[in-house]
Amino acid sequence: MRYSVISKGTAPDSVEAEIKKAGGKDIARTTLLGHMFCELDEGQAKKLAAVAGLTVKPVKEFRTHQTVAVCAG
Repeated sequence: MRYSVISKGTAPDSVEAEIKKAGGKDIARTTLLGHMFCELDEGQAKKLAAVAGLTVKPVKEFRTHQTVAVCAG
């Protein structure tokens, strides 16, 4: 299952290392949000969620496109 890993003050390289240590695969970083996404099973997600400073949430739905709103001003 795909999960979002949110860091609270932990460096991105350290977060990625923790994901790999937990057994995560297909890791993707987001530049804008600072989140990481990865494939984990339920046990791996629980193990990663136990790491201080990390929040792990399942991704229920995701889309490959983004809508941009233009402000008329």
